[in-house]
Amino acid sequence: MACSIVHDNHNAWVTGSSDEAIALAINKMAEVDGGYVLVRNGTVVSRLRLEVGGLMTARSAEAFTENLDQMHMEMNQMEWLEEGRHWSQDILGTDYLTELLIYGFLTCPPWYWTMIPPTDKMPEGLLNIRTGQTHPVVW
Repeated sequence: MACSIVHDNHNAWVTGSSDEAIALAINKMAEVDGGYVLVRNGTVVSRLRLEVGGLMTARSAEAFTENLDQMHMEMNQMEWLEEGRHWSQDILGTDYLTELLIYGFLTCPPWYWTMIPPTDKMPEGLLNIRTGQTHPVVW
């Protein structure tokens, strides 16, 4: 998966299981002027175009939601952790893996803890993006 939403370095992020998949995702994302591209088994299975600076869309909310729902369906057919669990469903209890990955890339490697907007399933606010462990935020 590749995405053009990455605040800290105003660039793109990409994650994948092979150099070929990573290259395909990032190049297809650039072709559509930003957004998300999901690759599975060497094929682009979903694109979510964010044509306004790679961050927003000018399309209707209905059109965007339909495209986002289709991408979430494709994402839910994939395994995202070593144990075969889905981040979105097993850890956060939500289908918003797209948003989780955006926050995961706010923290530059080798750091693994990142701030996540609290949810009912994960009210603590900090998430280890490698293990799924949560930790309360201390101010």
